[in-house]
Amino acid sequence: MRNGSGEAPADRVVQLRHALFAVGDRPGRGAGGEDAAGRPPLAAVSDLPVRRAMELLGSVADGRLVHSGGDLPPLRAAGHVIEDGHLVLRVRPLPGRPADAAVPNWLSYRSESVDEDGLAGWVVTAAGPAREIAAAAERARPRGSAGVGTGEGERLVRIRINQIVGHRLDFRTPR
Repeated sequence: MRNGSGEAPADRVVQLRHALFAVGDRPGRGAGGEDAAGRPPLAAVSDLPVRRAMELLGSVADGRLVHSGGDLPPLRAAGHVIEDGHLVLRVRPLPGRPADAAVPNWLSYRSESVDEDGLAGWVVTAAGPAREIAAAAERARPRGSAGVGTGEGERLVRIRINQIVGHRLDFRTPR
């Protein structure tokens, strides 16, 4: 089934997902408005207030650690929860990395959501100083989806959010 623009809705969803990763990366546009990879322009990209970005980040349970200038962190996020304005992550080492790999002093974490029916979504990136939660009593506190890090090689990391940036994306064709 095709939409009014002649594209299959699934094609637009794939394009929206690609756009989620390209926010902040504004390559040159072609004659038809497409970017260098041939993706059509978003109908709207708008900044989110900090409070709304925090709410959206807290509304989902997953995301990923992102590259922020240095090497990719040696850890993979397995869930998160917002706790007292901090981001608590359950992490595992990346394949081939030691289970006791050091937690970087600064981490950036990104989460997003796509409404495939409405062809809209959001992306939020939070960053700040990070530390491993090592105390048994602190690790044992109930934390919803972030769990308590009981799986093999799993650890808990707390990020004190110093920076948070959110964008709402709308891929519907403006009327």
